[in-house]
Amino acid sequence: MKIALFSFLTTLAAPAGERVILFRERPVFINSGIEHSVSREDYERVRSWEPKAGSAAPLTSAQAVSIARSALAGKIDDHVLQAISLCEVNLYEKDIVKQLPVTGTRWFYLVSFTGKRPAPTRCVVTMSGVAASRRKFAD
Repeated sequence: MKIALFSFLTTLAAPAGERVILFRERPVFINSGIEHSVSREDYERVRSWEPKAGSAAPLTSAQAVSIARSALAGKIDDHVLQAISLCEVNLYEKDIVKQLPVTGTRWFYLVSFTGKRPAPTRCVVTMSGVAASRRKFAD
């Protein structure tokens, strides 16, 4: 199992009822992929937190893995945990950044599972314990 740590500077300005995209995965040279998003209300429940010595995360990595497994039930039964990461919004994703004003640093777990397919199956879990919904997109 590999663990990586990245800051996740996120933002928010979606009207009530809209989704906030936390992470977008897109294979190289392909104009489609998967967006991971949460409701605005769920996003606002994520408190600001910085990973510093002596500062416990609001949600442990073990809890995030458990939440991700539940959210992906039926899709990852034969998969094994590949990695747990804390990620930041890709600032080159102009569509993501433009819809959201800066609200401070928020951290999210990106939990990756690997199975028979070469590409991992991922789930984004907020520090408040919400698994982001997954949606296919095409440019």
